[in-house]
Amino acid sequence: MTTWAKGSVVKEANVHSVALAEALEAQKPKIWSRSTIQLYLIMGVGYLVSTLNSHDSSLMGAINAMEGYQKTFGLTGEGSSTGIIFIIYNCGQIAAFPFCGFFADGLRPKGL
Repeated sequence: MTTWAKGSVVKEANVHSVALAEALEAQKPKIWSRSTIQLYLIMGVGYLVSTLNSHDSSLMGAINAMEGYQKTFGLTGEGSSTGIIFIIYNCGQIAAFPFCGFFADGLRPKGL
């Protein structure tokens, strides 16, 4: 239980952060405002990237074991040629890294 005073009113609540509780009390968040929807979209992109990253990695491992894939690309399922194909995905992530912050900051609501 935490007690804090705001003006002449004393409030008591079971909170982990008094500062957060005071901020929420002073200005209630609008969950469907334009800036909040932009925040949801930006956070959604981060969520999708993290989930797709693990999906792509496991998918590449499964595809590499398929005979049809190996025959089409002339691979054996092991060796340097397979490593080159796997590294292309990681190189794409590294190449995109410098631009991620720019896009996130450039698309964020100006008041945040």
